[in-house]
Amino acid sequence: MLTKIEHKVNRPRIVSAITELGKAAISGGNFLVLAAILGPYTYGNYVVLAAIAAILVPFASVGYASWVQPLAGKSGKEAAAAAALPVIVLVGLPIVAAASVAMMFLGFSSPKALFLVLLAEMTLYPTWSTMTYSLLAKGKAWSYVAFSLFAPATKFMATLITYFLGSKDIATWATTVNISGACGFIVTIIIFNALSFKTGLRSFKHWYKRGLGFAAVGIASALTDNIDRLIVGKTLGSFSVGVYGMAGKLGGYGAVPVRSIAIVAYPQFFELVENRNYNGVKRLMYSIIRRGVIVGIAAWLCVVFACYIASNTLLHSYAGVFICTIILAACIPLRAAQYGAGDVLYALDNSRLRLLITFAGALISAAGAWVGSIHFGLFGGASGLLIAQVIVAGVLIWGAELSINKSRARHENSILKEVG
Repeated sequence: MLTKIEHKVNRPRIVSAITELGKAAISGGNFLVLAAILGPYTYGNYVVLAAIAAILVPFASVGYASWVQPLAGKSGKEAAAAAALPVIVLVGLPIVAAASVAMMFLGFSSPKALFLVLLAEMTLYPTWSTMTYSLLAKGKAWSYVAFSLFAPATKFMATLITYFLGSKDIATWATTVNISGACGFIVTIIIFNALSFKTGLRSFKHWYKRGLGFAAVGIASALTDNIDRLIVGKTLGSFSVGVYGMAGKLGGYGAVPVRSIAIVAYPQFFELVENRNYNGVKRLMYSIIRRGVIVGIAAWLCVVFACYIASNTLLHSYAGVFICTIILAACIPLRAAQYGAGDVLYALDNSRLRLLITFAGALISAAGAWVGSIHFGLFGGASGLLIAQVIVAGVLIWGAELSINKSRARHENSILKEVG
C-alpha cells in the first residue's frame, strides 16, 4: 500500500505513462497514414531522414535530457521547459543547417527535404513536447496530458492535410508539418506565458550542465534504435528500408506499454537504493522484467494483428511488411530487460556502465542488421536485429547484476570498517 509520500512521487509517473500510451496511439495513426500517402519507396527515403534526425535529437533537444532524468527536482524540470526556446534557437537550428549542408556536399539528393524533416523531427516537436513538463512539475496533470497530446495530434492533422492535398512528396509533407507545429508551438508559449527569453537563457546554462552528460546516453540509445535502418537502407535500397522502417515503427509503438510499466516503477529503485536494500532492488528489477515480458508478448500479438489488417488495407503496397513485423515486433518483450536493468544502473549512479553497454548495443545491432541484410535480404536484416537484441538484453541484465553486487559489497565493507 502506498504511503502519502510514495503516492506523490508515483502519481506524475502514472500520468506520464498514460500520456505516453495516448501519444503512441496518435503517432501510430499518423505514420500509417503517412506511409499510405508516400508509398514504400518514398517512405523508405523518409525512414532514412528520420533516422538521421533521431540520432541528432540528443544534441539539440532538452527533451531527452529531461526524460532520462525523470526524478530531477522540480527546478530541473522547470529549467528544462524554460530552456526549450533558446535551445531550439541556439543549438537546434545551427545543427539542422550544418547537417543539411554536410549532406548536400556528400551528394545527398534531397537537401531541402532533409532540412525540413530535421527541423520538424529533431528540433521543433521535441522541444515543444518538453515545454509541457513544466505543467507536470507544477502538479497540473490533466493540463500536461492535454498539451502532450496536442503536439502529436497537430502532426497527425498536418499529415491528413497532406493526404487531402494529394501530394506524395516528403518536402510538401514536412512543410505542412512545420507550419502546423510552429503555430502550435507559438500557441503553447502564449498560453504558458512563462517562457521569457531572459529566463530561458539562465535556464539554458542549467540544462547545459545537466543535459550534456545525458546527451551521450541519448546518442547511444538513438544509435541503437536507428542505425539498423541506415544500414538496411544502404544495403537494400529505398523499398526495403520503407518496409523495414514501417515494421520497426509498429514494433516501437507496441513497446510503449512495456515502457509504461518501467516508468511507474522507476522511483521505487531510488527509494530502495537510498535504504541500501539491494536485494529489494534485484527483486524489483526482475519483477519489472517479468511483467514487461508478459505485457510485451501481449503487445506483440496485438501489433501482429494490427499489421495483418494494415497490410491488406493502407499498407497493401508494402510487400513483406507482415512477416517483417512479426520478426521485429518480437523485440518488444526484450525491451523489458532494457528498461528494468537500465533503470537499475541509473538508480545506482552507474551511468558510465549504462553508456558503455548502450554503445556496445548499437554496435551489436548494427552488426546483426548488416550481416543479416547482406546475406539474407530484408527478413535476414530483421532476424539479425532480433538476435542482436537478445544479446543486448542479456548484457544489460548482467551489467545490472554486477552493479548491484558491487554496491552491496561496498556497503557491507563500510559496515565492517565502522564495526572494526
